[in-house]
Amino acid sequence: MSSATVTRLLQITPATPEEVDEFVSDNRRWIDDAAATELRNMSALDQRRIVAGGTIVSCRDALGVMRSRVRQAKEKEALLAGIHASQTGSPGGVGENVAVITQDGGGKLSRPATEEEVQAFIQSNRRWLTEEAEEI
Repeated sequence: MSSATVTRLLQITPATPEEVDEFVSDNRRWIDDAAATELRNMSALDQRRIVAGGTIVSCRDALGVMRSRVRQAKEKEALLAGIHASQTGSPGGVGENVAVITQDGGGKLSRPATEEEVQAFIQSNRRWLTEEAEEI
């Protein structure tokens, strides 16, 4: 991915109040008044992150979906910022310590996880891991 492409991807246009109103109207079936109020109270950038995700469909927890969209968008932006920083040599990003995901779905880590990071991951995810997975 070229530096110019990453730079363009990092530029987020804030959502307008009209776009937020339209999103709430289009999703009225799933978004209750409390969720609409929280959306309107978010920053314009977080509103853009939610609106950009498109229509909410068959959802029991619209607020959870909206919060998830913001979190996931911020994670992707941090990843792109790290790629950009490593390509341009500029400080402030995660630079060399970044996961790179390729278009074909593959990926690589620019540095291997430390033993402490692996153990922390296993500990945090123990309830989902089988004994066999922990041994690998």
